Amino acid sequence: MQHALHVLTDAREMIDLCERRGLASLNRSPLALGLLTGKFGPASTLPSDDVRGRSPAWLTYFIDGRPYPQWLALLAELREVLTANGHTRAQAALAWILARSPNTIPIPGARTASSARERCRTRARATDPRADGAGREPARRYLSVPIAIRSVCALPPADRIVTA
Repeated sequence: MQHALHVLTDAREMIDLCERRGLASLNRSPLALGLLTGKFGPASTLPSDDVRGRSPAWLTYFIDGRPYPQWLALLAELREVLTANGHTRAQAALAWILARSPNTIPIPGARTASSARERCRTRARATDPRADGAGREPARRYLSVPIAIRSVCALPPADRIVTA
């Protein structure tokens, strides 16, 4: 089942359905069309040849080429949690999805090779049982956040990550 899922908008019912039926949960827009990467601010403006610059009805993260202020405010509240232990916001946001359910498969976009490599490292962080000394998958450990989302994963320090 393909559906939207990211740390700003959970999809509990869809994930529950996928788990009950043994279906994959293919998660589009796991980085909220780049908003969760942290590279956009109140002064950011995207051109009209970018979908985020055209404001289609289904797009809620950007309006008229600018990040929607309420999403930016929520993201600002999450910044410290998402960047804990030296991880990027994108890595933490993707790891949260991977920790949501064994059925989740985020489909992140990347415009550069370095962004794609960063996204791939997220998978290693979320699934490598050697990453924390107790043999637990690090993305399965959570921090409570007293705002709109229920939880964001806590990842081990970057120097304890083992990647292939």
